[in-house]
Amino acid sequence: MVSFSNRKTRRTWTPNVQTKRLWSDSFGTLLKLRVTTSVLKLIDKFGGLDNYLTSTPDERLASELGVSLKEQVLEQQRRKAAGEELLPVPKQTCDRFAALQAEQGQQRAQAA
Repeated sequence: MVSFSNRKTRRTWTPNVQTKRLWSDSFGTLLKLRVTTSVLKLIDKFGGLDNYLTSTPDERLASELGVSLKEQVLEQQRRKAAGEELLPVPKQTCDRFAALQAEQGQQRAQAA
């Protein structure tokens, strides 16, 4: 079926991805992450980033970074409860974001 305007191309939908700094109670610092606006609403609903990560199944997180952050948050909470030495702040969030941006820049340069 063709629309009234006779436009034959399909529209593509992309997720509304935002770069945000989100507070982590476990690490006591802000983490720079790329998240969709729907996930931002879920983080508010669950009461914070750590609660969202710990209560969401791995299949639903749908990213390696989300699953690894979840594991680090759970380990940090376990160490706090046991009174052990705490983990350092995960730097991979910013590093992976910078690496992705550099990779996308290279792809754009090759395309031009």
